[in-house]
Amino acid sequence: MRTFRDDLTEMLRNPAFKKHYKEEKERLFLGYQIRQARRRRKLSQKDLAKMTGLTARQISQLETAEEAFGLATLLQVASALELALMLVPQNRVAYLNRSLKAGAVAIA
Repeated sequence: MRTFRDDLTEMLRNPAFKKHYKEEKERLFLGYQIRQARRRRKLSQKDLAKMTGLTARQISQLETAEEAFGLATLLQVASALELALMLVPQNRVAYLNRSLKAGAVAIA
């Protein structure tokens, strides 16, 4: 019996599908991180919307990757959540994630 993983492995052999899959995965992860940061600060979507000038619906769309938002919006939300956006080389993302989970402290 074929599993979802079998089907996904097969579909990921297609370079166009693989590219779109990776982009969507990154958008979903970014939205998840924003939602987690908002929740850690005990803010509702409405609270964050007021802080950023966005609507609660836009915050929801950002958190669920329903819509693509520009850099200005991401910077606005990050600032309201007291976060910084940074670029990390792709080959260091897994290492950085493991380090952060282990309690590493970021130095600015």
